[in-house]
Amino acid sequence: MTKTYELETFWRPMLKAYCEGKTAQPPFMGLDQKRFEHLYNNAVQQGTLPESTVHQGPQRLTYRLLFSQREDEKQQIVQLLRSYGRSDCHYLSELTQVVAHTCLGSSHLWSDLGLPNRRVLGELIRFYYPELHQKNQHHMRWKRFFYRQLCEQGGDYVCRAPSCEECSSYSDCFIN
Repeated sequence: MTKTYELETFWRPMLKAYCEGKTAQPPFMGLDQKRFEHLYNNAVQQGTLPESTVHQGPQRLTYRLLFSQREDEKQQIVQLLRSYGRSDCHYLSELTQVVAHTCLGSSHLWSDLGLPNRRVLGELIRFYYPELHQKNQHHMRWKRFFYRQLCEQGGDYVCRAPSCEECSSYSDCFIN
């Protein structure tokens, strides 16, 4: 797979949704401005960078404030993702930061990222974090799966049942 595949399949839809205000992400998708601009210029390849109002609007600033209060949680997600990342991906570092920030949102991860559906999120996870993708054998929703992994690693997250099959939220986590 090529750099072009990464940009066209994953980054263009996310950047488009971000610029249209359809994501739950802080300014510059949680990246520093230079990294965001580099990624945007490589993915879009034409046009101009969106005006700063896209990055500094009230919604973005609210996300930055809320997410800054959960920095430890975000860092735990970053560490989880890094431990499974493919080193040959061009934008692994950027994606890890964006996904970790977006996990702090309140909706489905695929929606908060600006992806068209859960299937594309699965493809993204398979591409960037193939071993982590393989671990999700029961097709648990990705954000819940990440937090379940953190719980199993001894994080500060409550695992509600000794096994998923016994949990009252089973249908909330898994797709049939």
